[in-house]
Amino acid sequence: MEKGFYCISQDVKIIKHDEQYLLANPKIGTWVKISANLFDLIVSLSQKTSDSIGDLIHSMSGKFCVSENDIWDTVHRLEEMGLLIDKAKIRQEIPAGSRHIIFAVTNACNLKCSFCSNIRMSDSRHHDVRLPTEMGLKQIEHVARILALSKTPTGSITVSGGEPIMRGDLPEILCILKSMTKANIGLNTNGTLWTKEICKLIVRHVDAVTVSIDGSKPEVHDKIRGVGTFRKAIDCIKHLQDAGLGKIGIRAVICKQNIDDIPNLMSLAKELNCAFHANGLMKSGNAAENSEIVCTEPHENKNMRRMLLERRLQEGCLAAEHIMWIFNYARSRCQAIHRNLYIDADGSLYPCNKLATDEYGLGNLAMASDLESLIESSPITALIDSYDIDNKPGCRGCDVRYFCAGGCIADDIAREKDGLTVDCDKESRDNLVNLLWNWRDDMTLEESLALALDGPSLDLMND
Repeated sequence: MEKGFYCISQDVKIIKHDEQYLLANPKIGTWVKISANLFDLIVSLSQKTSDSIGDLIHSMSGKFCVSENDIWDTVHRLEEMGLLIDKAKIRQEIPAGSRHIIFAVTNACNLKCSFCSNIRMSDSRHHDVRLPTEMGLKQIEHVARILALSKTPTGSITVSGGEPIMRGDLPEILCILKSMTKANIGLNTNGTLWTKEICKLIVRHVDAVTVSIDGSKPEVHDKIRGVGTFRKAIDCIKHLQDAGLGKIGIRAVICKQNIDDIPNLMSLAKELNCAFHANGLMKSGNAAENSEIVCTEPHENKNMRRMLLERRLQEGCLAAEHIMWIFNYARSRCQAIHRNLYIDADGSLYPCNKLATDEYGLGNLAMASDLESLIESSPITALIDSYDIDNKPGCRGCDVRYFCAGGCIADDIAREKDGLTVDCDKESRDNLVNLLWNWRDDMTLEESLALALDGPSLDLMND
């Protein structure tokens, strides 16, 4: 890489905390925490011409006892991260990263869970029957082509529903999505309809499957999803493993009916050699009518986060760097539309699965010529963009604002709150500040946990 002359990218946001600086590029999600000395060097670089930059590097090398090559390596690394830009390339557009798609290929389901958030769910019990509103293979192929040609590449697609396996042509759908988009394909399922033969067909076209299990034993799980469903879900996992699939996960929806059983469910996941994921319950669909099962008390959520973190440590499935997962991606607003999209079974496009209502519809991909025209012409895009964290008066001075990004717009809407209203508590904010600015790469797991468990802010219920 040429030794040019540099400036901080116009997309970069800067936060100063004591003697440290954070450079974050929400456009592509990259960030770095640096010392005041390195920040001063970067500022100095932006004020130099290519003729004098070598003298500056030489001077800094002697001042801080660091080799000139190490300084140049750091500068070039910051350029690769989109935080510094060579002035000669200042007009060069930085890629905005990849997008994650949730694709509900059907709204039919063989179960009727009390907390299901899909407002379009059909209670159809007919396996292998495509509902009249669902796209056929030709239309799905058209949608896949649009995703493949989008300016923002599709990095991953989660095929969901309803229950995806209700569609007898699911293997063909997965094949189309995998071959045309080249994305990583995941599949969510309740695991109750899978046979050994189906598993062998499906694993050819997916990279991962996540099975919904909400209890460690039938007495808990079956009470939530129906009699006999626990055994079938466990059998599904074993069939997938026998078919050679390496990435299998268990996902639990945490509610009052299973909150005390979650530690046992995590142990079951480890025993089955499955990743464990957990989601909090959102008040939509059936859950809106059964709100008594939602964990809403502050102490419930706080205790759950702490328990999940401690349990992961005990089970040996947590490393020190995992403590920092919440800071993996810098952002200045909700990632709906720009990083996440939801496609319904009829081709309707929405900002995310939580905003999949007519009010927030972006159009229909089955009838569109390209993705960008739907997104750019929609007033919903402008609405979501207006929720930028820097537009929130109460958040502008926060030292962790580019990781919180103001929270989830859909959650604010569900709680009937203004999306520009500050909605965090001081304890959570102080904990995040402590974790971000005091965590170091060389920390042991125990030291990291001491930071992480100092408050309730690590939201492991939505990882």
